[in-house]
Amino acid sequence: MPLSDFIKSKAGALDIKNIRTLAQQCEIPLTTFYRYLRGEVAMPRSAEEAISSALRLSETEEQEFYAILRRYIKHKPMSKLFQVMDSLVFGGDGLPEGADAGGDVLYFNQDRHLIPITKLFEQMLANVKAPNFRCSLKIIHGIGMPHFFWLADFIDELIQRAPKASIEHLVSLPEKDHAGSLQTLLTVLPLLKHGNYSLFYTADDLPEQTKQSLGRMIYFSTAFDSENGLFGTDNYLISIRETGRIECLHIGNPLFHEFLTNHYFDLRQFYPKDFSAIRYLNQSLDFYADKSRERPVCTLQSDLPFSCISEDAYNSILARSEGEERLAAEALASAASVYRQASYSHPITDICSKNGLLTMVKTGLLTNPATGLPQLNKAELRMSLEYVRDRNCDTHNAYSLFITDKQILKGRHATVVYRDEGASFSFDDAKRGGAPMIDNNFYIENKSLGNLLYEYMTDYIPLNHALSQTDTTAFLNSLINLYL
Repeated sequence: MPLSDFIKSKAGALDIKNIRTLAQQCEIPLTTFYRYLRGEVAMPRSAEEAISSALRLSETEEQEFYAILRRYIKHKPMSKLFQVMDSLVFGGDGLPEGADAGGDVLYFNQDRHLIPITKLFEQMLANVKAPNFRCSLKIIHGIGMPHFFWLADFIDELIQRAPKASIEHLVSLPEKDHAGSLQTLLTVLPLLKHGNYSLFYTADDLPEQTKQSLGRMIYFSTAFDSENGLFGTDNYLISIRETGRIECLHIGNPLFHEFLTNHYFDLRQFYPKDFSAIRYLNQSLDFYADKSRERPVCTLQSDLPFSCISEDAYNSILARSEGEERLAAEALASAASVYRQASYSHPITDICSKNGLLTMVKTGLLTNPATGLPQLNKAELRMSLEYVRDRNCDTHNAYSLFITDKQILKGRHATVVYRDEGASFSFDDAKRGGAPMIDNNFYIENKSLGNLLYEYMTDYIPLNHALSQTDTTAFLNSLINLYL
């Protein structure tokens, strides 16, 4: 529970009408009190004691209060990155603070002048309708905040107009720089949904001299048949400086184009890994099950993962299934059993949203993985919700379920994080028989990045976005009673 929600709920129980009244009782200036609530400044011991006294906290409530304060302090160094993660996970009404939706580009052609970046993109895509149009986009290094927003938008637009566009991206995700790796990861996650986007990465930090010589660059190359029947090309080199200034060079010299292309492929040898794909169903489930046996795991998706379907519900599904559908259900039931056992030895955490759960009980469909499960009937949904509710309240295992008010990962995405190991990301790519599927799965092996995402998902989200355990139980009961 967020600090502000905790304090407001306790104040409301005492009929303290507003924060101004509470601040006056604590003898804390109102502006300072609000800064405490937003986590902008650390709360001194005297303020902690004054608030605890004014709210008449019991010993248990006081322990919860201090636990929330400790977690605020813990997350302070990463708060801006976590806020950007929020924008990715929960969407939002606009760009995060500090993000830039556009800007100007210093453009070199026959002269040197500033143009809006949107105009540059239109210029780059001007020949998209030409016969035999082909294009490739090669990106070197993480583009970084705030530029990845407009880059992702541009790639979305490019693929809509030119579905066969080829996109390659070279990034460094060094173990020693977990914050930098997360920032780079935020650059690429919105792009992984595209099947023609290829990511190559290294877990090693490149030498400083190499990084400086490479910079952060985007190379856009096109080929097409022009209106007069002649073969045409258009090539651009975009460089993003450390100062944030964007420069673009229109390349008319074919020798320079050949040099840049060769240079890029020479560089790619330093990025030996592409995202290791977790293939369809059985291999994917074996991968998840093996990881959950070994270490704490957290799953983030809009509704319940397959591991939350109860054993009784799986038995019911098996009894009415045949052929491939039955084989899929057997594989899922086996992997879910591993998850259940794992929570008795180390933490297993699931995070979903109210909206996602509501959609699930109305449709009977799950989103992850590409399960092939049939539509769950009301009895199977009821058994599963009762099972996960009771499991979440069972003090004899290390399972936790967190439900958020905000919608999670629109468009049927799922993220699974393995502490001390890495993370996998899944993207909805198709439908079969009306059932949602996720069959684009990618895994990043990076310990520091995995641990940072694990902290965000198991500490930051529960603290800032999730219902309390009591409210979680009440919400699950309401779904059962109203719909099942």
